[in-house]
Amino acid sequence: MTEYTGETGLRLPFDSVDVGAVGLILVFGVLQILFVPRANDALRADVFYFYVDAARSMIQHHFYGVNGRPETNVPPGMSAMIAAMCLSGACALVTLHRMLVTLQTLGLVASYALIRRLAPRPVAVAICLLLASSPLMFETATRDLVACIPYFFVTFCALLVAQKLETIETTSERLAWGSLLSLLCVASVMMASVGVALIVALVVRVVWGKRRLGISCGKPLLAAALVGVVVQALWMHRQPAPLEWPIAGYPRPYVQQLIVKSGNNPELGMATVGDVVLRIGENAVARSALLTELVVHHWVDSSWASAAVFSALLLVVVGWVARVRSTGGAVHDWYFAGHEAIYLLWPWALEARFFLPVAPLACLYLWYGIQTVVALARDRPRVFATTLLLVAAPLAAAAWLWTRRGATGAGIQATASLMIWLALGLVAAWMLWRRIPAPLSSKSLGGAEAPLVMRGSGVALIVAPMLFGVAGQFDLARANVDMNSSVNTVNPDAEAGLWLKAHTDTNAVVMARQESIVYHFSGRTVVWLPPSANAKVLIDGVRRLKVDYIVVVHREAGSYFLPSDDDAFASLAAAFPSSFHEEYENAHIRVFKTH
Repeated sequence: MTEYTGETGLRLPFDSVDVGAVGLILVFGVLQILFVPRANDALRADVFYFYVDAARSMIQHHFYGVNGRPETNVPPGMSAMIAAMCLSGACALVTLHRMLVTLQTLGLVASYALIRRLAPRPVAVAICLLLASSPLMFETATRDLVACIPYFFVTFCALLVAQKLETIETTSERLAWGSLLSLLCVASVMMASVGVALIVALVVRVVWGKRRLGISCGKPLLAAALVGVVVQALWMHRQPAPLEWPIAGYPRPYVQQLIVKSGNNPELGMATVGDVVLRIGENAVARSALLTELVVHHWVDSSWASAAVFSALLLVVVGWVARVRSTGGAVHDWYFAGHEAIYLLWPWALEARFFLPVAPLACLYLWYGIQTVVALARDRPRVFATTLLLVAAPLAAAAWLWTRRGATGAGIQATASLMIWLALGLVAAWMLWRRIPAPLSSKSLGGAEAPLVMRGSGVALIVAPMLFGVAGQFDLARANVDMNSSVNTVNPDAEAGLWLKAHTDTNAVVMARQESIVYHFSGRTVVWLPPSANAKVLIDGVRRLKVDYIVVVHREAGSYFLPSDDDAFASLAAAFPSSFHEEYENAHIRVFKTH
């Protein structure tokens, strides 16, 4: 193994301290297993029911799809795993949640094993325990049924195996570990399409680092990548179902979704070059805010002027660049870059589940970035001061404008960011005015006691967020086990499905926005209510698809797609008022019969 050797060059083997760190990660996992939601059918995302019903279709009909339509966008790995569990008698939703929590915990253990080889042990412990105590991680694993969690586990196992392959010298061992890496690559792309980033990373590692890596070590990596490419190509070769609606974006293939201005609001049209540039910037800031939230366990406003958000983004970029420049780039370096490149182009609103699989690596590069900046301040203080001034000055102005926008819920963060940027700007100006020589001595940085003070501050900065995170996890846990909480009650789309099951013919065709949920609860044929206010497009679809009922849900938390259910149906009813009759209504849903 190639454990982190530190500055002394002495090998640091895995020992009882590492066992204790892994034990703490497992403790968090056990707590999550104990506090998963208790209801069999409760408030879930649309994709939750897709995976469950697709697994049922695999078992009963040997067909991958839902509602009679083949699925060609979402890979079948997650549904296949659920189907295997169901065939073994472990199909209860509580069991499925516990399976996900277990995989997430094992993914964090694999993350620790990888980071332990790339950074000092305290850094590896801090990263993994901060993530293990994160309320976001807890909520995703216990309340959602999403492929990002098994994907997280298999990709970090693949990164560990890829690193192991670079140290093996015998042919038989290379063949065994290379075969395992090939299986993990297949599992990765079958869990999530973004797994192609792992395949690309293996190829780039061999091509970019062939002098350092050598031909014998590079062959297993290329072979595993080739197996992944073949499996991905076979998956993409499937014939998609005919499109129900002539609109851009979803449910067209992922590549076609990238060219719309907004996946959530396809009526905004196609993206221009300027739209793509703006999207990359917005996604970078949003993902940086999520990283900060995962670390500090507190909501962070996603603004460029935020000291927390911009600093985290800058440090991750600096850390990644410094790492690649010093080592030539390992598989995990290129994988992180490829994964983030895909999601920087993603035209949809950010969801935490799309960032969690690379969160440990992002934290690692954050630490690398801090190391690089500290080294620059020590060795080249004038360059550091000049750079700091150029960064702090415009961001202080942006933060001042941010504070002038009034009480938007981020007032404290805006004011704090303004103070931080002003303070950093003043420090930089003072360093330039005093013409501090380079390099700075340890005495000028605070004396011999400075490392002790820094270590103590570092411990406090880790323990405090962990305590806040644990408190947040217990709040979530209490809701999970409370049968009267919103977590364990059905949502409006499910209510509509249950009403349709009780009051409509089994051959009825229903149109609904959250089609997977309505299909799961109603058992009726369901077509999608598209995000469109074009009455002609909608009525043509209603007649062509022979729709009998239309479900309209009022979404108090806001609609994921725009126009919302209410707005889309309002335009349709206004243009064709005699074509629809209200059959059912409550505070959240309306069901209309077509004529």
